[in-house]
Order: sequence, then structure tokens, then C-alpha cells
Amino acid sequence: MKLIVTSIIFVFISIVGQSKLIENVNFSTTYSGEKTDNSSLSILALGPPDFRCVSVDALGDVLLTWVPVDDPLGDFLEYRIYSEMAGVFNLIGTQTNISNASYVHLGAGANLSSIKYYISTVSNPSGSIIEENSVDTLSTVFLNVVNPSNGTAVLQWNSMVNPQLSTANSYYYIYLEYPLGSWSLVDSVSSTINSYYDTITICDEFLNYKIGLINDLGCESLSNIDGDQFQDMLPPDIPQVNYVTVDTSSGNVIVDWNPTFFQDTYAYIIFQNINGVWSVIDTVYGYNNTSYLNSTSSNSSAQVDNYGIAAYDSCITGNPNTSPVSSSHNTILLTNELDVCDLSVNLSWNSYLGWQNGVDNYKLFYSKDNGPWNLLAQLGSASSYLHQNLDGFSTYKYLIEANENGVNKSLSNISNRYVYQPSQPSFSYLSSVSVVNDNLIEVEFHSDNSIDVYGYDLYRSDDGGLNFNYLDFSNSSVNPIVFVDSDVDADQQNYQYYVSVIDSCNRESTISNISSSILLNASANNGLTNDLIWNSYINWDVGVNRYELYRKVNDVYEINPFVSLGPSVLSFEDDISPYLGSNASGQFCYKIKAVEEPNSFGFSSESYSNEFCANQDPIIFAPNSFTPNGDNINDNWFPLVNLLDFSDYRLYIYNRLNHLVFESSSSSDSWNGSYLNNNKIVPVGVYLYFIEFKNGRGDFMRKQGHINLIR
Repeated sequence: MKLIVTSIIFVFISIVGQSKLIENVNFSTTYSGEKTDNSSLSILALGPPDFRCVSVDALGDVLLTWVPVDDPLGDFLEYRIYSEMAGVFNLIGTQTNISNASYVHLGAGANLSSIKYYISTVSNPSGSIIEENSVDTLSTVFLNVVNPSNGTAVLQWNSMVNPQLSTANSYYYIYLEYPLGSWSLVDSVSSTINSYYDTITICDEFLNYKIGLINDLGCESLSNIDGDQFQDMLPPDIPQVNYVTVDTSSGNVIVDWNPTFFQDTYAYIIFQNINGVWSVIDTVYGYNNTSYLNSTSSNSSAQVDNYGIAAYDSCITGNPNTSPVSSSHNTILLTNELDVCDLSVNLSWNSYLGWQNGVDNYKLFYSKDNGPWNLLAQLGSASSYLHQNLDGFSTYKYLIEANENGVNKSLSNISNRYVYQPSQPSFSYLSSVSVVNDNLIEVEFHSDNSIDVYGYDLYRSDDGGLNFNYLDFSNSSVNPIVFVDSDVDADQQNYQYYVSVIDSCNRESTISNISSSILLNASANNGLTNDLIWNSYINWDVGVNRYELYRKVNDVYEINPFVSLGPSVLSFEDDISPYLGSNASGQFCYKIKAVEEPNSFGFSSESYSNEFCANQDPIIFAPNSFTPNGDNINDNWFPLVNLLDFSDYRLYIYNRLNHLVFESSSSSDSWNGSYLNNNKIVPVGVYLYFIEFKNGRGDFMRKQGHINLIR
């Protein structure tokens, strides 16, 4: 059942000369095993209790202790105590006396399992019921005592809270009940540890333990009581471990030790440190059985294993009496790291610990491609070694041998390393060198992009391929990889290029084919032809399929090539006489497109030359007389013009008095022998004409002459 109390308050509180105005505050308190959250309340309420201790008695009842809250205004109502049952917190009791800061949970059953608690403070400032929960939820310490029947008691328990209360002592106290009814402190461990091994010094008794954690409030959190029947006698002497080594054939760990002095030793206990906790992993029976192969819990190729040995005999009542555990000996874990670019392996290993006089030397052995083992180095106290100048694409094995003296040795795991090298691309192909304009050349390159490389370097030659210089770099992985060379005079010379593939070690891996830009030259002949000549495109995979010639007239390229030539043809004479009578300006520009034969990579590329223009001289014919007499024969005078810039054409006709009688800006206009302004017929005589125009190059030109007007 949930109890909800809600109120809206308008109140002014004055405390010790200070005032707080409470406006439109909505308070609600809910409890049915759920912790309430009043963090949104902006009202002066009693704080939560400072929960400090939970202590279990012999019957499993629990004593809870906390620090009383301060109540300067007398608003305290009660403390509420909650306990977790089946995963849900329930109200189990209240305490209405503010000074009584403890509570006993009868019948709690904390001797069976750990129980969680929290405590709240309930107050009613200004008539509003407010419940504030303790910051921490505390658990009873539940102790589990295990008897491994080896002369020790293994104690394990849970933390009261994690992290521990800042007011708690830094140690857990371990208490032992012996004789019956008499408890004594036997040891203490850090409050960060939740386990303890007790060596039994009592031959055959039922021994109980409990754990205590003291708070600076003065209270002590005690665990439940747990115990078992234990035995102990005078133990054998501590076994002396000779070595711990790795069986290189199986990877398992071998532990070897000397027999104890006491020949009544019945067995040896094998301890292993697993994840920071010492655990018993096996027992070896027989006084002279002093070697153990760990085939179940060793992982010598991935971790350092620590081992210790204890010996035990039998108490007079039949329970074994066990020696302390020997000093720890550890395996050697050898690891390696390859520097693929430097062709070296950095070997690292941990020190061997356990020998009284330490390690005299380490010997490092290696085997290449399953060959014999060879001594690589003998070292003192070093824990690393750099093996250099390795052979690529070879497998190396490494092994460390630690030596105490001429007898005791310890072998590490075998550490393997394949010395791979960066993969080489299966192809590297410069597919096109194409002139974009006189100052820009594009180079397209294709490579095997399934291989991880550092990038690609572009090289260029300006002297016909004799010398190449670095030009540009790209790390693109998308084909084609396009380089742009903007430092060229593509209408003056051709350039040669190749691409070098740089592998992941920043070394030159492979070099592409060399290709050259196409340099086109053109010249105009007097016979209305233009001569074209160009160099061949080189080093395509299969070769050139054809050369296509494109022509530009009046600044517009024709859509289709006007001629297609075979791969061995490198010149052509273009007859431009068909353009007479048209508006062709006289400048004819050309480009060559080389088309690749389909290559072995499954595509075909193109390469464009530079643009080169040939300029034909203008052709002008101007009649020297005409007869504007209305007989429709030679009634109009006009010049015949070809191969000039028709957009900038001017015709002027003057009489002998230098008066302008006719002008036109169109080459299609003619003079009919009349005056420019009034259309009257001019008299018979000689007239002077001027024709102004530009040729195809844009050069200004003028032609003049006489006209005889006859009737």
C-alpha cells in the first residue's frame, strides 16, 4: 500500500535571523518498499540519517546503528527502517525517539544470507510530511567459511557497501571462537579484501569465525558466525621449489620441488595464483612425488602463472597437518612485436622470481622456418631484446631460458612470429596523359586498391624521358587516381610521366608504365590546306587503336572527328577550301584524341593533345567597276570576302571630295550607286573604297581600292 501526502504551501520561515520564502511547492512522500526522492523539494526539511553499522548476532538478528539527525525546530516524526525481501524493500519498523539511533531486526535470518537495509527520516516542516532516505544502503556481512581439508580455513564474505563508508575502519577484523564461547582476534585484512586463509593450529575442533568492521561512530558491523570441523598438527617443513617451467611441447606448466625433511609427509598441495587469488588446484600424493604437470588451468602463452607448494601430513586424530606455502615461483611469458617496416622483432619477457639467489642469466634462442634452435643472445637481468635484420616472409620462433645455476632452469613459452611484408599491388597502370589546356595536364592512374598502401608519387620528365623529377602525391584509394599538373606549357613541348606506388612502410613498391602527352603542331599553307603533325602516344598496355582529329571553326569544335587515322599515322593535311563562301574566320584550331585499344584491365582510355591553331590569310576580291543602270546586270557593287572575322567587318566608300557615300558592317550588303543619306544616284566617276576587318588571329587589316561607276 502506498501513502501519498500532497500539499501546496505558501509559507515564510524565519530561522536564526534568516528567512526563506516557500512558494507553490508540491511535496509527496511514498513508501511501500521503494526509496523516495525528494530532491526537487525546495523546503527546509530534516536531512537523512547517517547510516553506519549493521551487525548480526548469533541468532541471525540484525542491529542497525546510525547517527541521530539534528532537529532544531522540532519537526521530527520518526525513523523508518526498510529491509529488502525478494528484491523489494519493505518497511519493517519505525523509531519515534530521535535520540534512539538503533534498531533490532528480530528474525531477520542474516545467518542464512546477506540482507540489505536503508533508513529514512520523516519530518513535517510547516505541516508537510517529508521522508529523506539514507544515502547508503548497507548490507549485512555474510561470511562463508570453507574447509578445503588442507589445514586451512578459507573465509569469504561480501562488502557491507561498495565503496566502503568513509567513516569505516580500513581493516576487516577476523575473529575466531576457541574455546567454545571465547572469541579472539586472529588477524586483520584490508577493507578492500573479502577473503582470508587461516592456517589451522588446532588439531581437531569445530571452529567458528566472524568478521568485524568498526566505524568511527563506535559501532561495529559483525558478520554472521560460520565454521566447520578443522584439524591440524605440527606441519612439515616448507617445500623448496626448484623451478617452474613451461613444457614447450604442450604449453603446459611443470612445477618441480624437493621432498620435505619430514618423511611422514603425506601429500603436497599445489597452489596457483589465478586472477590475483591463490587457489588450490591439485594435490600430489606421496613423499617422493615432487613434480606436477598443470594441464588444466595453465595458460602459459597468454599470462604469467604463479605457483606455490605446501606439504601436509596427518594429525594424530586423522586430519592433515599442513606446512605454510612455499615462496612463489612464476612462469616466464615471452611476447614479441613485429616492426614490419624495420624488419625487426622486439622481444619482451617478465623476470623469473622465486630463486633465492635470483637469475644468473637469460638465454634467448630462436628458430627460423622450423629449423634448429640457435642461441641468439645471453643476457643478464634484461627483459627485452631487439632482433634485427630479419628475412621477410619467414617464420621465427623464440624461447627464453632462465638459469639459476648449472641445474635449475626455467623455460618460457614459445613465441612465434611470421615476418610478413606489405603486399604488392597486382597492377600499377598509368592509363592516360591528357592535355586540358596549355597550362594543365591531367594524369590518370589505376592501381590494385585491394592492397593497403601509403600512397602514390607522380614523376615528370621535361627532357624526353632522360630525367624524372618528383611532382605530386596522392593517397586516394578510388580508381582512377587523377593527378593535375598545372606547371606546363603543353603547346610548346610534351611531357613524360610515371607513378610510383609507396607501400605502407613508405617505401617505393612498384612503378607504372611511362606515358607521354601528345604535342600537336599545325601550320597554314597557301593552297588552302593546313598541315598537322603530332607525336605518338606511348606505352599503353595493348597500344593505340586510332587517332581522331577534331577541328574548331569560329571557336566551336565540330561534334564528331573530321577524320580518324590509324595508330601509325602521325600527320595530316587538312583541306579547308570547302569553307570558302562560308563565315569561317580563317582560324582553324585542332585537337588530337588518341584512343586506346581495349586493355587487359578491362577498359579503354583516351588521351587528348594540346590545341593548336592554323590561320589562313583572308581572301578578298573587290570588282573595280559596275554599271548601276537598272538592267539588273552588274547593278550592285560588293566585295567577295573569305576567311576573316565577319563579326568585325566594315566597308566605307568615298567620292573624290572624300565624302562618305556608303558604309556597311555586313559582308552581305552591296552598294547600288546611291548616296548613303538620301538614296539619290551618285554621278558617274571614280570612287574609293576601304574594307576594314580582322583576320582569324584577330589582327586588324585594311584593304582599299577604286571603283569605276559607269552608266
